Amino acid sequence: MNTKQRITLIFRDLGVPAHLVGYELLRDAVELAVADKNTLLNGIRDIYVPVAEKHGTTKVRLEHQCRHTIFCAWERTE
Repeated sequence: MNTKQRITLIFRDLGVPAHLVGYELLRDAVELAVADKNTLLNGIRDIYVPVAEKHGTTKVRLEHQCRHTIFCAWERTE
């Protein structure tokens, strides 16, 4: 099982809604962080920027979408 599949299974277990735009963004961000632990030290520069560029968005929009996705997952667990 590759990293993306493992992250997908964890997201499913946590109740992260897969239909939201932030799901893909968040999964790619986690995948980058898992691939290189040093990226966590410079999160915005080393995680947000490459993921935003990959998806053709800005780091501000990426952060908003990720927060929204996490919020929705949190709301589902209550």
